[in-house]
This record gives sequence, C-alpha cells and structure tokens, in this order.
Amino acid sequence: MYAINRKTKQVIDFICGSGSKGNINKIIKTLLKLSPQGIYTDKLNIFTAVIPENLHRTFQYKTNNIERRNHTLRTHLKRLSRKTICYSKSQAMLEACFKLYAWQ
Repeated sequence: MYAINRKTKQVIDFICGSGSKGNINKIIKTLLKLSPQGIYTDKLNIFTAVIPENLHRTFQYKTNNIERRNHTLRTHLKRLSRKTICYSKSQAMLEACFKLYAWQ
C-alpha cells in the first residue's frame, strides 16, 4: 500500500504488508503531518475509521492516477504477480525492489 501526491505524482510513503488498520494508520499518520487539503481513496470501509471525516473524499475519478500507477507497477514488476517465476521470497527484498522502482 502506498500514497502518492496527485499533483507531483511522487510516492509519499509506502508499506509492504496486509491492508490492516494498523498498516493503513501508519501511512495516514505520515500524510496528516503534511497537512493535506483532502485524502482521496476508494470506498473501502476501513478508510473511514482511520482518516478524519473532514479530509476523506471517495470520488472515483480522483483515484485514477494511483490506479493507473498500480497497473503499470504490476506490469513492470513481475514479482508482484502471483504465478510467475520471479517472486520475492522475503519481504525485505520486495521492499527494496519497490524502493528502487518508486524513487528512481
């Protein structure tokens, strides 16, 4: 899971792991330190518990940048696909690969 700036298209923060409330909360804390005007997400119900109501927006057309980036990421990094020869055995290697891709 990761967060991007909609205007600059840069990755702000990311975390490898499940989409649990604790992991999402780590990313949201980083975002709140930047004092955003709004946080746009899909309509997953866990976001309403973590993101303050005055900042949370769920417009579908506002999330198309990150959805396009997800598609490109899955295409370029085959270690994110389930049934491939190239996969990461450790979470540390997956994080290192994503860091290289995100901040190149």
